[in-house]
Amino acid sequence: MTRLVLSHATVVDGDHSALTDAHVVVDDDRITAVGTGPLADARPGDRVIDLGGRTVVPGMVNCH
Repeated sequence: MTRLVLSHATVVDGDHSALTDAHVVVDDDRITAVGTGPLADARPGDRVIDLGGRTVVPGMVNCH
């Protein structure tokens, strides 16, 4: 299965300060990496979506 890479995002995890210009890597149905800067292990088959600074909350499933 192709990995999904969300790039250039603002990431809020609820435990730390928000990360800006960050990436989130989803492999199958699991978040496998969250970090800032360029993705160190980019793969040729990755599906990359540039979020242009939009905010993501990895792992947030149900807000109530």
